[in-house]
Amino acid sequence: WDEVLLFSTYFISALKQEVFARKIFPVELSSIKKIIEEIIPKTGKFSDLANKKFFLFDKIDEYLIEPSQELALKALAEHFPQPEFSWSHPEGGLFIWATGPEGMVMEDVLKQAAGEKVAFVPGSPFFASDRGYNTMRLNFSFQSEEKIDRGMEILGRIVKANLP
Repeated sequence: WDEVLLFSTYFISALKQEVFARKIFPVELSSIKKIIEEIIPKTGKFSDLANKKFFLFDKIDEYLIEPSQELALKALAEHFPQPEFSWSHPEGGLFIWATGPEGMVMEDVLKQAAGEKVAFVPGSPFFASDRGYNTMRLNFSFQSEEKIDRGMEILGRIVKANLP
């Protein structure tokens, strides 16, 4: 990454909270460890977290997987039926919005996908009116290339089987 900004908050008193911002450039595991150590209080309710090194550092590199929008879009194009499905090509963020054909109900697709350990958010709750049942919000963050491709392969198979 060229630039990473870390934002967090901390309490100055019981009623006052301040924003803490730090620019990390470039990303190095040692820099992240140092920042985490600075954020954890030395005394009080959460101070025992400082002693739980496994919580902080042993697996921290597992959470430093760069979100891969490119991989997700490539996997969508490979595994989802076209022209029945279309999807956004966002310029950032962590989500892709996909739209299936009218009459497809993503809640039904989700039930089947969950049985194969693949999840997404059906789009209808994002609409103020009674519509959007054929839409889905896909998150591609913090997953390996293999998991993204496998998840889209499974999801693509399920949506193809559920085409109206």
